[in-house]
Amino acid sequence: MIKIRYIFCLTILSPFISNGSFPIQNYESQTNSIKENNPISNLIENDTSKGSSTFAIVSLISGALSILTISTLAAGWFALLSIIFGILGLRRKGWGMAIAGLCLGLLTYTIYAIIFLDFLIALANS
Repeated sequence: MIKIRYIFCLTILSPFISNGSFPIQNYESQTNSIKENNPISNLIENDTSKGSSTFAIVSLISGALSILTISTLAAGWFALLSIIFGILGLRRKGWGMAIAGLCLGLLTYTIYAIIFLDFLIALANS
């Protein structure tokens, strides 16, 4: 049983304790060939039209904070910031983040409205 463990350990560790007989390319030639022959990385490096607006990022972050702090009054302020910066972010490049921030801000106000209506109904029934 012990011999089986040693054989198993040696088969797993053999690539790490080899004598260097593996055919390995030079590191510089590998990276150069990858950079030159990879059309996807060339497309990403040359595409400067994709970007995100600072307003969209602030909208998304404040929208997330408004949902995370839903039980406090700060959520209303975060939701307001999210909506304002989301509208400003829609005019620039970061469409997805701006829309997400807008939706999170509006969701926060929707939850506040539902809680307020539930409070009014409970107050009317008592």
